[in-house]
Amino acid sequence: MPGARPITYAGPAGARLAGAVVGSGPDAAVFVHQLDDGFCGFWPYLSTLPRPGFTAYLVNLCGYAGSRCELGSPFYGDRRGQLRLVVEEARRRGARRVTLVGASMGGSMVVGFARSLGADAVVDLSGPGQWYEAPPAAQVAPTLTMPVLAALSAQDSGDRAAVEAMVQAAPSPHKDFVWLEAGHGWELLTDHADARDTVTPLGERVARWIRGDYR
Repeated sequence: MPGARPITYAGPAGARLAGAVVGSGPDAAVFVHQLDDGFCGFWPYLSTLPRPGFTAYLVNLCGYAGSRCELGSPFYGDRRGQLRLVVEEARRRGARRVTLVGASMGGSMVVGFARSLGADAVVDLSGPGQWYEAPPAAQVAPTLTMPVLAALSAQDSGDRAAVEAMVQAAPSPHKDFVWLEAGHGWELLTDHADARDTVTPLGERVARWIRGDYR
């Protein structure tokens, strides 16, 4: 990934999570990838976004390319613990605000673990209302006191009721549910037309969300 700086997040018992850092600034975002795809899936968005004005922390969870975790160890299945390493690294490097941004599987994780990870804001892109590696949407709704933005499309229609209800029940003063016609996960952030990527209105809004603009 041109312009990305490689990073390794060190876990217990020799575990190592592969990652990258993109951009700069005290506003930070931890990007959590989809099922069967590593963090490079966010690159079309991050490389196309003009002057993002934030630092992006990318990570491949245990079981994904470049990350080394002992299969069967407690840490291997501890998705919250894996994300905690990234959030703590962002804080250690001076982040004044950390937004969790997750796509599909990652979307369920970021809302599921937002409170326990101390997230300042959260963005859920096509996260299922129930995912086996994270608490379900109905359970976590009361914990979402931070700004929460959730987006789904017609491709995710089976999860609309649960996710929309989660947003409505969240006690956050800044919350929104966005319904789109097409796309899934990180596809909601960019359009690919005329052989080039452009940032969607949602993608622009996510960047503002990361910078603390919740309008």
